[in-house]
Amino acid sequence: MGKTGHAVLVAALFVAAVAVVPGGAVAADGLAVTGEQADDGTVTVTVTENSTAVANASVTVEALNNSTYAGAGSYETGENGTVDLAAPEQNVTVDVTAEANNTTATTTLDLVASTDDTSDELAVGVTQADDGSAAVSVTTNGTGVPNASVAVAAQDNVSYAGEGNYAADENGTVGLPAPEQNVTVDVTADADNQTATTTATLTVSENATDEDAFGARVSAFVRALQLDGNMSGQAVAEFVTANNPGADNRSDTANQGPPEDAGNDESEDDADADDEPEDDESDADGESNDDNGNGNDSDDEKGNSDTGNNGNGNGGGNGNGNGNGPP
Repeated sequence: MGKTGHAVLVAALFVAAVAVVPGGAVAADGLAVTGEQADDGTVTVTVTENSTAVANASVTVEALNNSTYAGAGSYETGENGTVDLAAPEQNVTVDVTAEANNTTATTTLDLVASTDDTSDELAVGVTQADDGSAAVSVTTNGTGVPNASVAVAAQDNVSYAGEGNYAADENGTVGLPAPEQNVTVDVTADADNQTATTTATLTVSENATDEDAFGARVSAFVRALQLDGNMSGQAVAEFVTANNPGADNRSDTANQGPPEDAGNDESEDDADADDEPEDDESDADGESNDDNGNGNDSDDEKGNSDTGNNGNGNGGGNGNGNGNGPP
């Protein structure tokens, strides 16, 4: 054979060799399956063939080492050749098998539980009503946390009646009194070994009255006593007496008793009224006496006239004149 015949034979053998390899160079790529885990813990499985997404491929996910994984099961890829898997609640290793066009591909993935899941994190917020009062809300995943510990501290040495420690009610809320001046507060909540903090600025409400603010202060004081286990009616009374804003508007005589001479004028009038009849009676008696005296005079005059110069008149009004007059 010449050189030409030898070259033809070599070319024929090469073509035959390529033909016996299924898919030829394409088979070198073949079916492939991969998985990628996002920051939030979710997993995306992708099935490709010759770097092209394979739709409707069957995908099976199996957890190894007797682990539990919510994403275990059978799936079918979408048009983009992908399957989405749930984030694991714990670290887990899984086998992922893909089948398409009578071809199988397998991969093993180590999935890690996410540490950035904020759904169960403790949260605290503060809202202020139109009357100036405020409410602290402690929640986990949007649900109130009963009995959560709440601490309220005013910044910049500003005085605020709502400062102190509280326990959230059954709804996870704590009520705070309206401030008497604008104040910024730090609010810290603790529950289930978690801590949440927020800062809120409380402003004086235009609708709030001194009575509203005072009532809120009394409520806060009572709550503080209850939390300390020192609830005392006497303590509340003393607080009310010392802090009642109405005390500044009382009249000067609000706490005074009756004046020292109260009632004396009336007594003197009564005494004068009592004295007046006595004077009338005395006058009447005097007039009676005058009448008696006149009677005596009359008797005397009569006696003198009738009996002569030696008559004796008795002042009883009955004059007996015994005298010897001239013949």
